[in-house]
Amino acid sequence: MSLFRMGQAVDEDWQLLSVMTAVSGLMAYEGLGVEALPVARAAWKSLDSIEKRKQKTGKWGCTGPELQSLREMCEYHDLQRQSVARSVYESAIFRSKGVLQDPVRRRKVLESE
Repeated sequence: MSLFRMGQAVDEDWQLLSVMTAVSGLMAYEGLGVEALPVARAAWKSLDSIEKRKQKTGKWGCTGPELQSLREMCEYHDLQRQSVARSVYESAIFRSKGVLQDPVRRRKVLESE
């Protein structure tokens, strides 16, 4: 997070946060830590905004509210990860690729209200 705050983040940092958001959102959507779903959706909006800003400025950076939404998502993600068996978490990681790559699934899990 500090790399985004300082404007020193790289593409891989954004990608990691997008995967974490997708995993957290997917697990919440499927019933594991349902309270994390609005947090994941807010983080996804922040990531979208951050990406658009990067396209304009050439740098990865974020606002205070965006940074806060990403911090909250990371907290929920960690709680979800700690509350399930490793195999369940690894399955969610694998399945989150579909959420990121399929616009219909992404809208359903991360962009719906």
